[in-house]
Amino acid sequence: MISNEILREEGVVYVGQWEPIYFRKQSGTNNRENLDSVYDFERSEPYVKHLAGLGVNQVWTNFFKGYGLAFEDTEQQRVRQYVEICHRHNIRVFAYCTFGTLALDTILTEQPDANDWVAKPDLFAHASYSGYQSFRARVDYSSRDWRDYMRKVVDKAIDMGVDGIHFDNAEMSIGLEACRCERCARLFREFLTERYGPQTAATRRAGQARYGTNDFSSVAPPWFTFGQHPVNQRQIVVPVHQDWIDFRCEVFTSALRELAEHIRGRSCMVEGNLGKNENINNPYYRGLDYERVFPLVDLSFHEDLDRAGFNRHGSPVSAIRSYKVAQSFDIPLMVYARTPLEQAEAFALNPGAAGVAAPFMDETRKGLFDFFRRWRHYNTKTDSLAQVAILRHRLSTACDSYYPVQTASAVEQVLQENQVPFDILAASQLDRLSRYQVLVIPGMRWMRDAEGEAISRWVREGGTLLLVGEVGLRNEYNQFRSAVKKVQTLEDLRRAQEVAPLFGPLVKHGFDEAFAVAAGKGQVAYIPTLEHIAVPGTDVADWRVERDHLNAPRNAGEVLTAVRMLLAGVEQLRVDAPPHVVAELRRRADTGEGVIHLLNIGWSKQIASDARVAFRWDKRAGHVTCLRWDAEPEKIPVHREGDLHVCTVTGIREHAMLIVPSAGHEKPQPFSAGKGKGGR
Repeated sequence: MISNEILREEGVVYVGQWEPIYFRKQSGTNNRENLDSVYDFERSEPYVKHLAGLGVNQVWTNFFKGYGLAFEDTEQQRVRQYVEICHRHNIRVFAYCTFGTLALDTILTEQPDANDWVAKPDLFAHASYSGYQSFRARVDYSSRDWRDYMRKVVDKAIDMGVDGIHFDNAEMSIGLEACRCERCARLFREFLTERYGPQTAATRRAGQARYGTNDFSSVAPPWFTFGQHPVNQRQIVVPVHQDWIDFRCEVFTSALRELAEHIRGRSCMVEGNLGKNENINNPYYRGLDYERVFPLVDLSFHEDLDRAGFNRHGSPVSAIRSYKVAQSFDIPLMVYARTPLEQAEAFALNPGAAGVAAPFMDETRKGLFDFFRRWRHYNTKTDSLAQVAILRHRLSTACDSYYPVQTASAVEQVLQENQVPFDILAASQLDRLSRYQVLVIPGMRWMRDAEGEAISRWVREGGTLLLVGEVGLRNEYNQFRSAVKKVQTLEDLRRAQEVAPLFGPLVKHGFDEAFAVAAGKGQVAYIPTLEHIAVPGTDVADWRVERDHLNAPRNAGEVLTAVRMLLAGVEQLRVDAPPHVVAELRRRADTGEGVIHLLNIGWSKQIASDARVAFRWDKRAGHVTCLRWDAEPEKIPVHREGDLHVCTVTGIREHAMLIVPSAGHEKPQPFSAGKGKGGR
């Protein structure tokens, strides 16, 4: 459930007005003769009143675009009045601040040392932003002076009464544009020494195991050439490259943590544009590690979702992976959701936020926002009841841009197309295993010994584990796990290349059988390989798992059979529907009511769908209430088949939501207490 109390109570319907007038002109985007007049009207009371009438309860306003506090002061002073206007209409205001670029042409006139705040690649004066915006330079997050300056920026915004800070451009540059200045080189050497230096027995052992040395006094950060381009390093196996990834993630996280803690200390919310497509190696390319950064913010913006629809293979594609990762950290994603289907998808899969509103919307989009506001607590105050968790392990996905991500995506696609609710877990969240019946580890080749011990203990105590593909082949020191630990004979030498997978000891007869009973009370299933329809990395231009790679494998039946076998007798939800219907099972934490979402991706092609829904529930239910944005609540009768409640839902367009009654809550109640308080 959403951790922030305000967002949990009110949810978010937002409008963005984040670009200052001078940037709109200098970037060349959306510049027109009447721009100044439009810009002024968008900050007027009539416009804010109109937004409030649409149900908007949060706006971003421009505050700092990296031009300098003095240069931007005139526009910043307007924010105080704008905040007052918005608060009169119960709208929260977030101050937009770049967290990744500086406009050197202007900021250097007031901060002559600002050139030391930006990233310095080997081949360029600085790393510029995208869109050929050469007047913007990416920052070096290790700069102490830049961090201190940003503290002044956010303090100025908070003093003007804003409710939160939105950080944009929050990512590092990669490869040929990565900063390799002397400060970064020095800090990297210190980073390596702290982990692998001679100071303790543990660091000495780690250094020898990983590098064969404990001396890092002359190490330089990795560099790339046009012949060895970062995109072509599809599996990162060189230790110094792996540690460079981790170092960059830590530098970025450290900067965000410092600013976020300061902002929260002043009773403001923190939002970051941290959401990038989950099938990209974001630690490698961007220095972004969700396990580190998502706990630091109250909500995150996401501009790179897999949009709801079908890929060229005909597979139904959704943003479920992005939403599930955010859910695991109890934060909502701020998304565009510019179509009715995407709005419905956000309502079903993204507790807390319904998407971006526009000043002029058709009746369908208005109706969906009204639906979100009316039934918001069946979105914002719910917890997942998924029985299946999928482990996406950062160490594995950071060291391999393709295999673990496509293996995970294929398993997720099988579950999505067969309406099996699932959650996504990070390695740091293994303490949640008791919530789940099944843990799936798909293609995570790198795993730590301690994680294997924790998962094995959970299995022996009754958990069920599905291993797909190559799992746990390497340890945290980047070493293959050896079947022969110590070579003493010729026979040992012959077998020296044999790999002993991390979970081998759990299975009595090895992994040559499809299923095996674990040593304790649990079960382990194993699928050696997936037969992918489209494989990434085969084209020289490939650098990520693309939308067209999101397909159920040819042997999807093996995956589904394994999951259903491990859930036998306890499966809480079984939906019979076309593959383009997505199911989500949740429970309202405050009332105990069940919530079953049925999202119809087929509606992107105007295909309405029916669904037969069978569910286990702890209270006998004679009916469920079906809620749709374009219809009155409908009571649907439920009949029993053994210990299952069964009903049928017909004519699903974008979305239908079934509410299962609980004690004292026979009929779902809409939100009727008016809008939020608006402001801190």
